Amino acid sequence: MNKRIIMVLAMVLVSVVAAKAAFTSFNVADIRVTLVNQEPDPVSPGDRADLRFKFENRGSENAKDVTVEFIEKYPFTLENKNDRSRKIGSLSAQQTGDAGAVLKYGVRIDSDAIDGENEVTLRYRIGEGEWIQPKAFNISVQTAAPLLSIQAITIEKGYLEPGRQRAVNFEMKNMAYSLLRNVRLSLDLNNIPISPVGSTNERIYREITPREAFNVTYLLLADADAASKVYKVPLDIKYTDNTGRNQTQKPTVGLMVKEVPDFSVNLEETTAYYSGQKGKVVLSLSNRGASDIKYASMELLESEDYEILSAPRIYIGNLESDDFETVEFDVFLKAKKGDASLLVKVEYKDSFNLDHSKVETIPLTVYSKGDAKKYGLVAASSKSGFIVVLLIVAGAYFGYRKWWKNRKNPKK
Repeated sequence: MNKRIIMVLAMVLVSVVAAKAAFTSFNVADIRVTLVNQEPDPVSPGDRADLRFKFENRGSENAKDVTVEFIEKYPFTLENKNDRSRKIGSLSAQQTGDAGAVLKYGVRIDSDAIDGENEVTLRYRIGEGEWIQPKAFNISVQTAAPLLSIQAITIEKGYLEPGRQRAVNFEMKNMAYSLLRNVRLSLDLNNIPISPVGSTNERIYREITPREAFNVTYLLLADADAASKVYKVPLDIKYTDNTGRNQTQKPTVGLMVKEVPDFSVNLEETTAYYSGQKGKVVLSLSNRGASDIKYASMELLESEDYEILSAPRIYIGNLESDDFETVEFDVFLKAKKGDASLLVKVEYKDSFNLDHSKVETIPLTVYSKGDAKKYGLVAASSKSGFIVVLLIVAGAYFGYRKWWKNRKNPKK
């Protein structure tokens, strides 16, 4: 009986020793790998980051000749290809904490990396042993630039006009390689003389797919008395990104409100009425619109109907709303009786300093010389006056002769 007990105790002792040996052997390979940090965190697609990993030996025996291999896979690539396989050397038993070995890797992130957590994988081995691959490490990737980008803004006819509704289209694009959810876009039109027509100024989209381009169109009306200038309008953008975080963007867009100057050119006065006559024409330039006319000039263009005798171009200057100025030209009429035309070129700048030029045709009535006298447009010559003068001259002549004769032959 005692022999059996001794044999059982011996077997238990052998088992304990074997288990201890196996456990000790397991501890030799007990290398723990942790991600210390990433810089920057998060990192943007197309950018670079430094990754630091710590290697600790929590076993009771040394780990000799430890080799670490970085496994390149999307979206990470090593900046230095020689870093793919690196030797740490030996990790002593219980080499942990600050005593652990730290490896630094410089990595590039693909420009089309998906926002969120992306995995980096390492593996290691001790000596010529089997490769051991720890659980993958998550690296945070987040687009730094706005995910929703305004690609272009198109305004119907190029600008908003006071009192008229125009379509304004925003060409948008999801710049991320990830889905955006609960997208809301609204124009902040507070304290701006522009209003939406037919609907609210908010647009809602359940989701926008990666790299998707889409259009957002508003029908806007500028107030009738809106000043001509560029109005800065914030576009509020709200959405939930791929990581579940709520994001807000508020880019400012410029909407041009412009009223095209409305002017008229009129013939105010003329002293040229019939063919072959030299005279003056007085023209007026009137600003009938709400916006100013700047640096205006008026030029009388050549024509077969007349010949220009004075300077053909006259500078006028600025004309405010409901203002006018007159200019005068000397001409020699060549047109026969009937309707002739004065060709007038008006050049000016608008409130945005954009150049404008327009040729106006101003009608000018040409009379016959007789009709001009008949209508009292020119002074008529008087035959009776001429005869009176002749009679006076004749009377004076004959009176003088009589006086002279009487003087030579006085009465006795």
